Amino acid sequence: MITRLKLKNWRSHHESEFKFAKGVNVLIGIMGSGKSSVMDALCYALFGTFPSLQQRKLKLDDILRDKPNQATSASVELDFVKDEAVYTVYREIALEKGTRNVELRKNGELLEAENSQAVTEYVEKILHLDYDIFSRAVYAEQNQLDYFLELPKGQRMAQIDSLLKIDRYEDARKTVTSLANKIDAERETKELDSKALFSSADESTIARLAAEISDTQKEAARLEAEHINVEKLLEQTRESLEKARLSRESKAEIERLESESRGLESTLEILDHELKLISKKLAENNTEGVEAEKEALGHLVEKFGTSKGLSIKLKK
Repeated sequence: MITRLKLKNWRSHHESEFKFAKGVNVLIGIMGSGKSSVMDALCYALFGTFPSLQQRKLKLDDILRDKPNQATSASVELDFVKDEAVYTVYREIALEKGTRNVELRKNGELLEAENSQAVTEYVEKILHLDYDIFSRAVYAEQNQLDYFLELPKGQRMAQIDSLLKIDRYEDARKTVTSLANKIDAERETKELDSKALFSSADESTIARLAAEISDTQKEAARLEAEHINVEKLLEQTRESLEKARLSRESKAEIERLESESRGLESTLEILDHELKLISKKLAENNTEGVEAEKEALGHLVEKFGTSKGLSIKLKK
């Protein structure tokens, strides 16, 4: 609901403010007092244009009040209520510069002030109404109240369809029908071409195609048999690889055992050398330490019999 409209330097209005109540509101005045200008200003505040401006009957500079002096700017401010929120739209026009300042506020808080088009789109979103529908269904220019009544019946229906934007569905229906007809025509053409192709095929062509099919089937059978043979060879190769791998593992085990054997032989050589030293010391029999070693050697001899027996045992 529109609740307030304020004009400054708008056509014949120097500074005018209108407050609207719920229900029917009537503007009364003599000719040229600015009644139509109020309606134009209301439309301009919401959508940034109005019919006379849209149809280029007027320019923006024509809106600026020029009596008694040419105004350098004009403005319109409009309040409307939607879903219990108060919205305020403000638009200002500068001489030879067009729309200069524009704002949209909700309960005093700024929503949009980037440019006139952005504010218009925001208003349309709030009202769920664009200028086209507003100018045809809500707002009527002077002497245009009976516009629909004067139209012929066929044109009236077309205008109503356009107003409600349901004419696009008729356009879509026509497009789909045309496309379906083209598809049917193309299908019929393809069917005729197919029939002509089969009717022109002679017996020799059919025989040649049959022979090619037979050769292809034989080649497929040969390739299948070859595939089976390759699979068998692959399996044999895998078994050979496994045996080779096992052989490599046996070789590694032998090498490990040989290494351990060499280590034991080295240990035997060291023990033989030590046994010789101990035997020499036993022969000399001159120190207490030798007696201890002699005793140790005695234990070894007692266990293995002789140093040769110890060597044989270690080799085993």
